[in-house]
Amino acid sequence: EVLITLAIIGVVAALTIPIVVNNYQKKAQYTAFMKMYNTFQTAMQMSAAQNGSASQWSAEDSDGIFTTYIAPYLKISKTCESASDCFAADYVNLSGESYEFTQGYPSGDAVMLDDGSVLRVECYIYESNSLGDIYFFFDTNGQKGPNILGRDAFELFYDKSKGAIIPYEYETSLVDGDSGQPANCNPASNNSYNGLGCPARLIQEGKMDY
Repeated sequence: EVLITLAIIGVVAALTIPIVVNNYQKKAQYTAFMKMYNTFQTAMQMSAAQNGSASQWSAEDSDGIFTTYIAPYLKISKTCESASDCFAADYVNLSGESYEFTQGYPSGDAVMLDDGSVLRVECYIYESNSLGDIYFFFDTNGQKGPNILGRDAFELFYDKSKGAIIPYEYETSLVDGDSGQPANCNPASNNSYNGLGCPARLIQEGKMDY
């Protein structure tokens, strides 16, 4: 009877422990995302209070924008020589397909924050030297896994007109009639940008439920 009881306990544990671990990881990833999101919002608000709105910032080059107007309001522990110095070599989207998270974009500043998260800021400058969009590419735990867009890797951008960090649109187009979930934050989707809309979903739903 004791052996039977132990066997039953073992089966139950084998079934439940992975679920518990997965839920814990999702909760930790959601918490890490929200911490970074709030950190960026606060940094941009502090900079605007001292330097004026982003539309007034001198925009001769991308590096100068980050160094002058953003970096002083972040707790930076390391300046990365390149994105590969701080970010993982490979990333995938939420569908498991390779995703160019830190490659294929204009050069930008990459830093590590004191909590181990890594950030790359890219400022688009127009020909008139006026500041365009500011993009935030960040991994909440650096080069550690899972290195998946929408789980520990995220993209946000700063909207000058709203003076706020904005998540990409949480699209409402369905993968199929039964899924009920948008294509850009749904593991069942084959969307190339699957995971890009997850920040908006996390903010709206207040949890990582995917």
